Amino acid sequence: MLRIQKDKNRDFLILNLTDTHLSDGEWAPGHEKRRILEGTITTLAERVRPDLITVSGDLSYAGNGHAYDMLADFLDSFGIPWSTRGDRRPSETETMSSPSRRTAAPWRDSS
Repeated sequence: MLRIQKDKNRDFLILNLTDTHLSDGEWAPGHEKRRILEGTITTLAERVRPDLITVSGDLSYAGNGHAYDMLADFLDSFGIPWSTRGDRRPSETETMSSPSRRTAAPWRDSS
């Protein structure tokens, strides 16, 4: 189980993202939708400085495993623990690029 320590001197902050909805093709380098999504999330993470990122809603179109992996890699880049309960994430039996993603879902410590 992941344990997150609360800083005594500040509120515990959660950044919730919902319905990212990118397909595998939209995760292609330079794609406008990827640029917008990454820019928006990066700006929010820098301004909010959350203790936890949660992701809800549809994470990708049709539960596309590649798109989920791309989103997971991007969220990992912040070094902030994150969790997902989206309704379009890959099932525990789907093949994914990282075995740890199957066992760590829905919580993942990116440190």
